[in-house]
Amino acid sequence: MALQIGDTGPAVKDLQQYLDSLRFALAQDGVFGPRTDDAVRGFQLVCGLVVDGIVGPITQGAIDTGAWESVRDNATVRLRLRRIRRTDTTTIPPTSTDLEIDVKWPRIDEGHFFDATTANANLEREVESLISDFASNAGLAASGAGPSRIEGEIEATLIAPSLVSLHGNLSVYHSGAAHPNPQVFVRTIDLAADSYISPADFWMPSTDYPSVLRGIASFTYDANLSGLAPTAFNYKHQALTPSGVRVVFDPYQVAPGAAGAPHVLAQWAKIEAYIRPSIIARAAFGDPGGPGPHP
Repeated sequence: MALQIGDTGPAVKDLQQYLDSLRFALAQDGVFGPRTDDAVRGFQLVCGLVVDGIVGPITQGAIDTGAWESVRDNATVRLRLRRIRRTDTTTIPPTSTDLEIDVKWPRIDEGHFFDATTANANLEREVESLISDFASNAGLAASGAGPSRIEGEIEATLIAPSLVSLHGNLSVYHSGAAHPNPQVFVRTIDLAADSYISPADFWMPSTDYPSVLRGIASFTYDANLSGLAPTAFNYKHQALTPSGVRVVFDPYQVAPGAAGAPHVLAQWAKIEAYIRPSIIARAAFGDPGGPGPHP
């Protein structure tokens, strides 16, 4: 008999106990509610099954044969470094300025359980967009006192066999400026779905996650209330780690510019009730044995 949202009873409790053993963070109450539904969908996604939230014969078979453990133990991800390095010129009359561009970012090789085609295309498009925005702003800020530069590396860390965290602080220097400014870049790629996961999608629906994060961040950065206001904009840079969700703040948002891009870690134990079980399970089971920033 298939199990799905709305079902109750011992069979649901057994399912919850199994998923909880995989770190899906479920109450074992025998009620197939939204969190259990999310856990089942996460299990199905990583195991390459139809993602419908229904535990029928195929999903049950994957549970019985240890498909989740097999993916976790056998997945390999290779990351290659790509680079844009060039000199352009932008002109906004009467001033022209040279643009020195040196940006590196990872390209994910296709794996035996995922296709990263869309994710790679999206990432390349984002890097080009960053460079385009820099060129536009550099032209507006040009002083003729030497070139403007954007440089740095976006690194990738394999959080789980199906999750890659992208992170980097690019250094942006406008012609004539006193010092460069860091530009924060944080993204999470879901290899199983071949797409990005937005920060809002880390959390259970209807969760006021900016308020949750505000309560955690205020212990460290309580001096800047406006930068910590519970808005999605203030908490837009969220990165998954095996220990929890790391929130990265923009320069000057919560600390002086000399601090760069400060961050705070919301540990799983503090946010477990609000985060989607499928996110916790996929991020928190420890080192998946894959590469770090470079293979």
